[in-house]
Amino acid sequence: MNWGNKVVLSFIAFVIIIVTMVVVSMKQDIFLVSEDYYDKEVKYQSQIDKMKLASSERATVTISKDSDKVQFDFSDVPEKGEILFFRPSDATKDFKVEVMKEKRQSLSKDNLGKGYWKMKISWSANGNDYYTEKSIVI
Repeated sequence: MNWGNKVVLSFIAFVIIIVTMVVVSMKQDIFLVSEDYYDKEVKYQSQIDKMKLASSERATVTISKDSDKVQFDFSDVPEKGEILFFRPSDATKDFKVEVMKEKRQSLSKDNLGKGYWKMKISWSANGNDYYTEKSIVI
């Protein structure tokens, strides 16, 4: 085999590799963190203000877990709010839970699958709005 044939075979192999990479990359699913990420980004400054207020007033949420439940302890009795359970590895498992007007609340681990969860907690207490993010591994 002469050097001309080797050049042509190398070029054909290169084209086959490139075409294979394009086909494989076109079949990959791309998950956005949120469908309306642009609107959420515009409103993020109010979320930053709520986080600063929570840290300055020491409005906290403590999370503990035991064998069958996850427990949330608020520093003040919340008037209203919600907890978004965010699963970074699978957006279909995300869900929301309304915050009750109790200082201590619990959620059964049956509602959560094993793995990493990020919780986005927003609540109102004493006329102020607060926001914090916590992580947990089940």
